Amino acid sequence: MTEELDPGLRARYQASLEAGRRPVREGTVESARAAIRQRTLSSPPGPEVDAVNDRVFRVGPAGEVPARVYEPAGLDGTIVFAHGGGWALGSAEDSDVFCRQLALAANARVVNVDYRLAPEHPFPAGLEDLLAVAAEVLRRHPDEPVAIAGESAGGNLATVVARRLRDAGTPVAAELLFFPNVEAEPIFPSVTRFDDPLYPLTGSDLPWYWDNYIPDPSRRSDPDASPLRAELAGMPPTLLVLAGHDPLHDEGLAYAERLREAGVHVQLIEFPAFPHAFTALSGSYEPAAEAVRSVAAAFRRFLHPETPN
Repeated sequence: MTEELDPGLRARYQASLEAGRRPVREGTVESARAAIRQRTLSSPPGPEVDAVNDRVFRVGPAGEVPARVYEPAGLDGTIVFAHGGGWALGSAEDSDVFCRQLALAANARVVNVDYRLAPEHPFPAGLEDLLAVAAEVLRRHPDEPVAIAGESAGGNLATVVARRLRDAGTPVAAELLFFPNVEAEPIFPSVTRFDDPLYPLTGSDLPWYWDNYIPDPSRRSDPDASPLRAELAGMPPTLLVLAGHDPLHDEGLAYAERLREAGVHVQLIEFPAFPHAFTALSGSYEPAAEAVRSVAAAFRRFLHPETPN
């Protein structure tokens, strides 16, 4: 049974509703991007990391893929990360605080990929960018574990890239998926269970994101779009993080079960009182920051079982 929504977040969401927040589907991509940008600018900066650099990977189909790279001292692995935002929103800058927390708690280099966004660059542009960067990172760091991670739509991209790299014979060591969107059809109960306008993401918002990412509905059954439909045997070990108050919760559970049925090692971590994309609040709400740190530390142990608690 789902726990009550975290009271601090409930108060925040209620206040934003009373201040005039409207569902994302009622606005434009530009207005949604501007709202995220404003939230980023008004949030506190993230923790210091020993080295943070903006780089360009000259490897993608578009020629160049920008990324922000975080390198803590004494790192012992690399995580290629895809931010969330429904394939249309978000950026490396908007996920900066989260990636700093991830790098420090996981003790890993984090490559935060600024992949191309829809609708200007629809499916599979963002996927191709992430795949190109991940393949290049694997080539650059052959002697250390390289994992792939993503949240929401970025989780969709990350797990598809993990499968594509499996098929290419250059697999990643593991994947870290935060509340991934893995099925285009709204077939799971949580889509309707969490359709209250209190939440920043509701079940009714999902078609808006899919329409921007893949305008042709007939293409959404492609396993590169809906990875729940893919052949999953041989996928890398997976740490899957779910939020209890999330329209994507049930498809995440289904994906964990599909992976296990395929013989993949899966560790599931649930936050029953948290909503979708609670990671975006990790710079301004300490319970969300603590959740991110706990997951990152768990992922470090996931990659390095010999790491002491």
